[in-house]
Amino acid sequence: MAGERILVVDDDPGVLQLCTRTLTAEGYQVQEAGGGQEALARLEDERFDLLLVDIKMPEVDGLAVLQQARQFDPGVAAVIITGYGTLENAIEALRTGARGFLLKPFDPDELLAAVSDALERKWLEQENLRLKARLPILEMSQALMPEANVGRMAERLLEIVVREVGADRASLLLLDEKTNELYVAGAIGLPAGIVNTGWIRVGHDFVEQTLSGDEPLILNREADSELDPSLQALLTWPDVIATVCLPLRTGKKTIGALNLCRLLDNVPFSRDDLDLLSIMSSQIAIALENARLYEVVARSKREWEATFDAIADGISIHDADFRIVRANRALAERLGTTPRALVGRTCYELFHHSQSPLENCPHASVMQNGQPQSIELEEPVLGGTFQLSTYPLRNGRGEIAGSVHVLRDITAQKQIQASLIQTEKLTALGCLAASLAHEINNPLQALRSGLRLLVNRPLEEEKRQRYLEIASREVERVIAIVERVLNFYRPSAEQRELTAINEVVDETLALAGKRLQHGRVVVRRELAAGLPPVEAVGDQLKQVFLNIVLNALEAMPDGGELTVKTGWEQTRQEVWIAFTDTGEGIPPENLSRIFEPFYTTRLKGTGLGLSISHGIVERHGGRIEVESEVGRGSTFTVWLPVGGQDHA
Repeated sequence: MAGERILVVDDDPGVLQLCTRTLTAEGYQVQEAGGGQEALARLEDERFDLLLVDIKMPEVDGLAVLQQARQFDPGVAAVIITGYGTLENAIEALRTGARGFLLKPFDPDELLAAVSDALERKWLEQENLRLKARLPILEMSQALMPEANVGRMAERLLEIVVREVGADRASLLLLDEKTNELYVAGAIGLPAGIVNTGWIRVGHDFVEQTLSGDEPLILNREADSELDPSLQALLTWPDVIATVCLPLRTGKKTIGALNLCRLLDNVPFSRDDLDLLSIMSSQIAIALENARLYEVVARSKREWEATFDAIADGISIHDADFRIVRANRALAERLGTTPRALVGRTCYELFHHSQSPLENCPHASVMQNGQPQSIELEEPVLGGTFQLSTYPLRNGRGEIAGSVHVLRDITAQKQIQASLIQTEKLTALGCLAASLAHEINNPLQALRSGLRLLVNRPLEEEKRQRYLEIASREVERVIAIVERVLNFYRPSAEQRELTAINEVVDETLALAGKRLQHGRVVVRRELAAGLPPVEAVGDQLKQVFLNIVLNALEAMPDGGELTVKTGWEQTRQEVWIAFTDTGEGIPPENLSRIFEPFYTTRLKGTGLGLSISHGIVERHGGRIEVESEVGRGSTFTVWLPVGGQDHA
């Protein structure tokens, strides 16, 4: 590999010229030294990949130069040039660290072969060193990664480093980005007090030098006698002979520092030790950063799972094949099992005991059109009434890969709604009570008079029959009135069926007829013929219409006109029912609040009538629209989707 730095040392100018010319032509960076003293001066200031040195030179011979060069850089390669190829010279050169020999005289090919072979062996040794440093760390970090424990990994990493480089004490310091301080993540051989309180400011001179530098920072006892007291405490000075501190970096990010000490009965760190530590520190930084990121992900996963399981609604994630891939604890507990036991089972088999998806399956619909859906359903398996909301789940390419189901138990909510509906019915009947009593009283008075005539006076058969017919007719009239009241009062069965809207309107107006008559309100009917039916709970719609009629009556205290119209929009497949009064109208500032619970502008109002009506219509898939003008009246229009067969 061309480009390596080579120092040629020989007192023969001809050899220097030959080596320099040959090696430079091959792309090596070559420098010359005409003797041992000159070579040592160069080696003290510069680093070389290979030393090409003559073994016999005046003053300082080649072996002495090689020995000194190995102290400066233990990894430097060397090729000995000699004209005296004795066994003793060869053995001594090998002991000193030479990796090749050139016997004078030699030609350029022999020179290049020796240099190439020595450099290749150097790179192989360095690669072995890297593997020696990397493999233990790699194996250990992979083994500990699933634990996502940075502290445990730091301790194990230090054990490997201490074993490989023969350190007596070690500490691994990690940077806390929030406080800009280093804390002791792991330590070997340090007193517990230092480990527990081992915080150092990043601005500390020693630490700052370590974190900002590219090379290890080395302190030797012989060379550095004056140290900061806090640094002495951290490094357990003065019983160490040497300490080395290396920055831990991943890319451009500094995450901490690695500190190692050797005690007085040991030896200072060598160049080989530092090379090994440089490799290991890089691998340690990567392992710790990966562990930290894994810990963050694992913590986020645990928090997400805890949140997922803490939600009271039943949640499940389904793949494209209707199989559950995840379920929370709430859903599993409702089914009397565990979340793990639900994974892999199909939703239609689990909830509906079916061998295939249902015809109106919301999962299938979401997978087809990608739109969220929300429906109410009775689930016998779960025991209650539920609102099922289904949302599309997309993969990284934006494709629909499944769906998320949120199952909310609305059984209690439905019971409360039913109770409110029933309460509002009683309130409406209270408003009608006087007129209903009057309407019942009239036929009863007629019955009483007829019965007195029949009992107290002898009558001709013809008159007696006529009185009996009148009495029978009035009894039927009373029965019809009572049935209307009972039908309205009776709690809803919540069973929807195809319902004729015009019939519901007629029954509502009949129920409120006397009250409207007493209030001097004229009713005009404009009911469209041939309306398609709606799928609804009939008496709930009757309650909606009655609330609107009674509100219109309240808005016309001096009498007026109530127009009731029906019709349908074929394009939107909706039936509409409009109630228009000639009353006081609703001020604009109140119009947006009329459907709020308990909002009312009347002293005797509950504020629940329109709110409950709005909820009933929404649950039927419809809506209520209001138009009003103060002094001219209001129009309430109820829109309901067509039910049953398509009427397009």
